[in-house]
Amino acid sequence: MIVVNSRFLTKEMAGIVRYASEITPHIKNLCKETIFVSHKGIIQNDLSNTLGAIEVGKLKGYLWEQLELPLFLKRIGNPILLNLCNTGPCFYKDQITVIHDVAFIKDPSWYTRKAALAFKVIISRAAKVSKRIITLSEFTKREVMQYLKIPSEKIEVVPGAVPQIIVSLSKKEYENNFGKYILTVSTLQPRKNISSLIKAFNLLSENNLKLVIAGSGNERVFPDPYINHNNPNIILTGYINDMELTALYKNAALFVYPSYYEGFGFPPLEAMTCGCPVLVSNNSSLPEICGDHVYYFNPADNNNLVEELKKLLNGVNNLNRSEYKLNGNGHSWEKSAESILDLIKKRNLIDVSSYA
Repeated sequence: MIVVNSRFLTKEMAGIVRYASEITPHIKNLCKETIFVSHKGIIQNDLSNTLGAIEVGKLKGYLWEQLELPLFLKRIGNPILLNLCNTGPCFYKDQITVIHDVAFIKDPSWYTRKAALAFKVIISRAAKVSKRIITLSEFTKREVMQYLKIPSEKIEVVPGAVPQIIVSLSKKEYENNFGKYILTVSTLQPRKNISSLIKAFNLLSENNLKLVIAGSGNERVFPDPYINHNNPNIILTGYINDMELTALYKNAALFVYPSYYEGFGFPPLEAMTCGCPVLVSNNSSLPEICGDHVYYFNPADNNNLVEELKKLLNGVNNLNRSEYKLNGNGHSWEKSAESILDLIKKRNLIDVSSYA
């Protein structure tokens, strides 16, 4: 039996929540005896019904994860616990934890003081007691080894893939509501470096060009998540659904991802899948994940960003957008789920009879 820590079902669809939401149906399909457990307050009701998720306990958030989840696991015989979103119980040893990045240690100023401290304590401790750690890139594996002092043999790399809903919706055509625009998609937080993109955009001379920023902030986790500007050609959409997101990818003149630090980076892959030319930072995991399918710039050099924007925007009308289409990144969610379950099976952490 495997129990999946399904606290992600109580959160909006973005970032690591997207990862968990994509991979869990495949885990359920491959291992029928998997149990999906969350605290109260599930908002992803369709996915919850698909998984047959159950709500346990009275607490919420980290308190539930640290107190009531381990008690539930003890009552049912201490099965293997799979944590898909960085955190897990600090004192439960029969667990596997997916760590997406260690940004909270790399630069704590990217978070509120409370969030950075909580992540450092919980993720560091959960990583040490976990039987295995999974990362989505070789870059993050190296970061986990360096900053969390986890030995290489304890870490497995299992890449993510393009969200299936984006792949499906990318086959349709959508009305362009903004004309010619640059697009970026991310949560509004300091390490995403949206402020540099705004500065660069303000230096461009195209009067009818717009900058569309899709995403929302979380002031409990990220300091000053709100983007201030006085340019009417800069549009903040806030949180949007998958169809709206795909429409933005499909019609954008250029997708830009100026992040200082990424453990994987789903938006560039989504943009490529929708046939959008992509410009990304030349750091962290992005060259590993995006390969030679994109253009790169130095996120610490705003002049370099301005130069690349001008060059690509001037030539964008002559580019064959279909050349930028990418069939995922050579991976699939089913393959990723298989890899995780194979890891569990090979380490004799579950009865192999439960793994179809």
